[in-house]
Amino acid sequence: MTQEEFARRIQVTLSTVNRWENGHAAPSHLAWRAIEDLAKRNGADDELLGRTVLMAGAL
Repeated sequence: MTQEEFARRIQVTLSTVNRWENGHAAPSHLAWRAIEDLAKRNGADDELLGRTVLMAGAL
């Protein structure tokens, strides 16, 4: 999935996703919820989601 498609699916701007990926900003609580919902719709399980959130918190 491209950054553009990801941004559209979680309803944020492309520049927001770019800032997250470059470490200039972090997703808000609301954005994390949208990311989690998208991941679940695409087959991610709770264990993977938990590890992802833990890793993101370490950034």
